[in-house]
Amino acid sequence: MRRTFFIAVYDRRPGDSNWDPRADLDRDESVTAFDYQILSDHFDQVGDE
Repeated sequence: MRRTFFIAVYDRRPGDSNWDPRADLDRDESVTAFDYQILSDHFDQVGDE
């Protein structure tokens, strides 16, 4: 996932424009700093590592 994509959907929820569930990494139905932290923690990892 690209950070630019994540920024475009940040602070979105189902029903909002630009909502994309792929950015809701913690599956709480909102794209927040918690999702960004998950993305940052795993940035540049590939596969099941």
